[in-house]
Amino acid sequence: MQLLEDYSEPQPSVFYQTPQNEHIYQQKNKLLMEVYGFNDSFSGADSSQELAPPPALPPKQRQLESPAGKDGPARDPSAVGSAPGKDSRDGGERAPKSPDALESAQLEDEVDELSLIDHNEIMARLTLKQEGDDGPDVRGGSGDILLVHATETDRKDLVLYCEAFLTTYRTFITPEELIKKLQYRYEKFSPFADTFKKRVSKNTFFVLVRVVDELCLVELTEEILKLLMELVFRLVCSGELSLARVLRKNILDKVDQKKLLRCANSDQPLAARGVAARPGTLHDFHSHEIAEQLTLLDAELFYKIEIPEVLLWAKEQNEEKSPNLTQFTEHFNNMSYWVRSIIMLQEKAQDRERLLLKFIKIMKHLRKLNNFNSYLAILSALDSAPIRRLEWQKQTSEGLAEYCTLIDSSSSFRAYRAALSEVEPPCIPYLGLILQDLTFVHLGNPDYIDGKVNFSKRWQQFNILDSMRCFQQAHYDIRRNDDIINFFNDFSDHLAEEALWELSLKIKPRNITRRKTDREEKT
Repeated sequence: MQLLEDYSEPQPSVFYQTPQNEHIYQQKNKLLMEVYGFNDSFSGADSSQELAPPPALPPKQRQLESPAGKDGPARDPSAVGSAPGKDSRDGGERAPKSPDALESAQLEDEVDELSLIDHNEIMARLTLKQEGDDGPDVRGGSGDILLVHATETDRKDLVLYCEAFLTTYRTFITPEELIKKLQYRYEKFSPFADTFKKRVSKNTFFVLVRVVDELCLVELTEEILKLLMELVFRLVCSGELSLARVLRKNILDKVDQKKLLRCANSDQPLAARGVAARPGTLHDFHSHEIAEQLTLLDAELFYKIEIPEVLLWAKEQNEEKSPNLTQFTEHFNNMSYWVRSIIMLQEKAQDRERLLLKFIKIMKHLRKLNNFNSYLAILSALDSAPIRRLEWQKQTSEGLAEYCTLIDSSSSFRAYRAALSEVEPPCIPYLGLILQDLTFVHLGNPDYIDGKVNFSKRWQQFNILDSMRCFQQAHYDIRRNDDIINFFNDFSDHLAEEALWELSLKIKPRNITRRKTDREEKT
């Protein structure tokens, strides 16, 4: 997808806006609890356990406070330093310290953040935004304290924070490491009879289930499966049969999805096996029918894309880690070159003109369907240099120019962003801009600030992905038309860029001045 070559940097405030879909995430959590049979202990209904709001000290002062001076629950000394993968980013030699400084540093190092349960103490270890600043309340923290904060799932004011953490954690910790840390925190408090500690353990277990539920299929490695099945065994041995059943069902569902994916990949559509395309022309079908079938094909691929694929692509651009996204972008490119090819292969000028007008009509219907992907695939074809340089009727050129305003790169694609913000799902967004926004945020913001995870960066990434996730929840109700689908033939019949230029130069050689009349020669 290379349509947006003139990408202009948007203002950071564009990505700092608070998502408007908090209720969707609340419903999702409620549904998961019902599906996996969680009881009311997750609801935090015990009002006596409500914790005080975070202290109002500036973040830097909080970080300098000695943990020994804080009021909080007693920690198990045997667990000190035993947390898996405990953060230690301050490597290298250090300057000699005074005895008081060494004692203070030792106390700081001894704190096992994965064992913290007091909300005030957790908040004191986070870097929070200053009054009047844009962006999320949490600006940064160690990976462990961000994880612990995400397990406070019974606090209604943390719904979006938890979602942002679960969406972006892969940028600073692997799924396997996160599962180990969550297991450690769960097992730390599960033996206690204390109601509050029980709730902490079960909240942690719910986050663990969410992590497993949202694993990409490519992440479902033998190592992770072994780790999870060992945890199921430990749950059974400790008498937590209901939780073991929940996790086991979660794992088996993911394994079944992976098996289905393998079967689906082996059963390719007929067109992909070289079946000849349906004879005829594009004019044999109504424009709205073509738009619907383009949307159907787009939707089938769009719904398969997993959010982590998109996030990781902006950082690594690894096709193996983003297989569904790769398939979707290839579909976009093939469609765009297919449109260019069938126009350029027409020998007569009026036939080319007629096809171009046909595609403009199709774009009109795609806009009504909120399918920006096919809309922009066609637009990029009609506005490509080999086609744009040819001579067209004045009204045709003006009509095409009107459609190009949607993707005007000035003001950071304000027209497209505004149109996207106003649509009612179902909708298929143009992923090219999402990927470029994510790349812009990734390259323009450090991963760590003063050794702490830069959560402001993760919040921006979450914000960009939020609308895409919501669009994936609403599906189109379109009946498949095999005649049109077979005519498309997977858009496999298209010319390469060099061949398109050869045809364009054959139709209109270089250094040929444009005719004064808008009418092309009769052929």
